[in-house]
Amino acid sequence: MEIQRVLAKRQRQVLEVFLRDPLGSFTDRDLVKLTGLPINCVTARRYELAGKGLIVRAKIVFDAETKRHVQAWRLAGGALSM
Repeated sequence: MEIQRVLAKRQRQVLEVFLRDPLGSFTDRDLVKLTGLPINCVTARRYELAGKGLIVRAKIVFDAETKRHVQAWRLAGGALSM
């Protein structure tokens, strides 16, 4: 994926989670667990990736740990061809 060359290191770390499971959807908490990055880094990088059109909102899911409904994200349809 050529777009990865222009992404910053932490943006690539977050995007790689989506690329490893292109049909999956992930909450910010999932991304924290899968990348090992702190939540403030994950939310900022996720926001940037969404702004670039690489990921999109997938669905609302219930987070059993926080007892709240949260947004899950997925890889954008055209992101694999970029």
